[in-house]
Parts: sequence; C-alpha cells; structure tokens
Amino acid sequence: MIDTPPPGARLYYDFTTDPFCQKALDRSMINRPFDNLLTNSQFVDSDGDGVPDNWISTTQSGFSGNVSIENEYAKIEITASPSTPGTSGIQIAQWIYNVVPGQAYSCKCIAKVGSFDVVAMLRLAWHDGTSFLGGTLSASTSLAEDTELIIENAVAPANAVRAQLILRLSVASAGDTGIGWFKAPALIRHSTFKQPDKSAWLYGPKWAPDGLEFDGVDDYCIVENNTDADITVATREGPLTISVVARPTGDVQSYLFAKNNDANTNQYGILYSPSAPSRLRFRTNDLGAMSSLGVPVVANEILFYVVTYDGVSLDEYKNGRLVSTTNVSGTLTSRNHIHIGCRKSTSAREYYYKGTISEIYVGHAQPDELMSWFERTGRFERYGIPR
Repeated sequence: MIDTPPPGARLYYDFTTDPFCQKALDRSMINRPFDNLLTNSQFVDSDGDGVPDNWISTTQSGFSGNVSIENEYAKIEITASPSTPGTSGIQIAQWIYNVVPGQAYSCKCIAKVGSFDVVAMLRLAWHDGTSFLGGTLSASTSLAEDTELIIENAVAPANAVRAQLILRLSVASAGDTGIGWFKAPALIRHSTFKQPDKSAWLYGPKWAPDGLEFDGVDDYCIVENNTDADITVATREGPLTISVVARPTGDVQSYLFAKNNDANTNQYGILYSPSAPSRLRFRTNDLGAMSSLGVPVVANEILFYVVTYDGVSLDEYKNGRLVSTTNVSGTLTSRNHIHIGCRKSTSAREYYYKGTISEIYVGHAQPDELMSWFERTGRFERYGIPR
C-alpha cells in the first residue's frame, strides 16, 4: 500500500498503521484491555496493622486518627484536626513507577463519609524522583452514600517519572473530626494515537489488525483538539467531506463519530442504525435537523463510507459508488466535542459503538478525489472491499 496522506484533510486517523502510542509507552498494553495499575485495590491487610498491603499511610501535621479495614472499605478516622487544616488530612497512597511525560491516566474510587464535617478525596500527584511537581488533580465528596470519584485524562507533566494515587480524608473546618470510607480504587494508563495537536485519547478500545475495536459498552476516544475539524461552511469548491472505514457488529443504534455539544446537538456525526434496513447515516441538528438516507450495511461487513455536503446537496457513497443525493442547504453550528465510538450527552456519554474503525477522515476533498486516493493507495484491496 502506498502511504500518502489523503487530500484536503483537516482531521485524519489511520488506526491500522501505528499502534497509537508514543515510543516511550509500554507497547504491551496495546493488545489487551487496560489493567488496573494498583496493587491490592480490594484492600487486604495481611499483617493486621490496619493499613492495606502495598499502601502507605500518612497522618499529616496537626491531625490524629487511624486507618483500618471495614468490610470492603479502607476506613480512615480523624479524631483531631489543626486550626489551619487546608486540604491536608490522613491518607493512604500508592506509588506508580515508570511514568513518562505525556502519558495519560484516569483513576477512580468509591467513597463516602459519616458527616459533612469531613471530605473524602481522590488525588493524583506527580513526582520527578526528588520532589512533587505541580498539577495535582483532585475529586471529592461529602456525601454519606457511595459516590464514584473520577479523574479523567490526567496527562503526566514534563519531568514526571512516577505518580502517586492518594485516598485522603480531610476536614471541612478547623477542629472537625469524622470518618470516611474508600473502596475499589483503580488507575489505568491510556494509549494515545499521537499526532501534533490532534491526539486521540483512548478510553478502552483495543488495537486489532483492522483498526480500533470498540466493545459497545463503554469504549470511546476523545479528540484532543477539534479546531481544524470545526467546519461550519461548505461550498462546491470546499465541501465538508467525511469518510470512515468501519465494520459495525452491534445491534443497537450507535455513533461511530460525533462532533456535538453538552446539549445533545450534533454539528455532524456518523450514526449506525441497525434496524432494518441496517445503514450508516449522516446526522446533524442543523440543516433542518437532518438524518440522511444512509447507505445499506450487511451484518459484519467492512465498508468505505463517504458523505459530502457542498452547501446545496448532500451525497453519500458506499465503496466508491453514489448511493443517495439529498437537496439541502444551510450552514453548520460549531460544537465543542469530538468523540469516536460514542456521543457526548449532557451528563454522560451514550450511543456506544460496537465494531471496528479503521480510518476516519474530515476535510474538504471532493468525493471523487478522495475515492481516487483510496484506490491509488491500495485500500480497497487492503480491506477486501469490493468495487
């Protein structure tokens, strides 16, 4: 296959050629789900000292209290606090080594407290081997019921060589006391598909020979910088052209790709609709809230889908052949998120995609120009796509 970039690309990923990681990353993580990097995340105390094995207990200046295990939880109790507590307290922590600047991590735990006098905190701190660096991240709760604390997409800063995950109980005010409980801490390291200003942060999808494999449950990617793909005006000279090479395998409606905002409206997206007849479709909340006619998809079929909008009409192609034309006009409204494998909603993510995605293109290529490039670079043969 001839390796030349596609014409007019504003955003382009080929998930088959590079295992989406920097050279410094642990490439052994590519072929398996991301493991929890923490040791003894379910809290076993083999020596009976109250502190879970492999965790470090620290009581910061001015505080008194203790750590123990109660049922599934690490229990932290503060019995005395200083006059200026700040965010200090009593904590357990674990070191993670072999950190490389630029790597992305996410962590979470379940926490609750006995009263509003204390605050349960999840923290992720960076260390250069000599001292802590700036940029510590934190999530907290003062609720009495189990609450999931999450820190997402934390990028290790320059000079970081290790990280520390911290479960800390602090106080709301000077002199306060109380109890907090923590369980099920997890810390995972993400691979990235690294490109200048357009890195895709991967949350769960695995690399397979024909691209990224999504499980349809909670796998997705976030595009780091969507400025180049923020196309709102399309003309015959500079159309909005989007293409994907994909193999949908799910049985529920899902987004392969979506650029949208927190109000659940799409600038543009590629939607898989499995209900008969199964098809891939272009979806936008602009242009009269349009859902395109789409192209047919056979179960477990890999296809090359192209949709192009030139301000006057929207054309859809399957495997190089024109399938539908719809007369439509107007501009698109800029939205601030790009997700691959799902759509961002007001408070969560939804419409998770199941299947593989090999390539994604967003740009200004004319459809025949893009399809000529696809043929010239041997991609029909590579993917076994009929013409």
